[in-house]
Amino acid sequence: MQIKEIMTGEPVVVGPEEQRQEWTLSDRLQDFIDMKDDAEIVEGRANAVDIGCQVTVRDTGTGEQRTFVVGSYQVLDQQHENEISYAAPLARPLMGASIGKEREVAIGDRTVVYRVVGIE
Repeated sequence: MQIKEIMTGEPVVVGPEEQRQEWTLSDRLQDFIDMKDDAEIVEGRANAVDIGCQVTVRDTGTGEQRTFVVGSYQVLDQQHENEISYAAPLARPLMGASIGKEREVAIGDRTVVYRVVGIE
């Protein structure tokens, strides 16, 4: 056990579980600080699937269309209703594709061929 002072100045007994939680949260906070420090602004590719684009794809087998926004690696606070990470299984194979290009996307145990039909 360890005694600490909290913001009120009152002594508080801190047990092993509280100490473990503090270390975990401190490590997680440092991860976010490192991520922020390593982040860089990049220019988007014109007319190609990239971060920030709204993309519409068509399943070449069924004709079904899907529209989504390609977001950052960790989509923590979605800016758009259909936002997914660029690292997601659906978005990753489509990165860099232009309108009309087809890409194979693994979904579960099957492979779907999507054609890019719109980029905004």
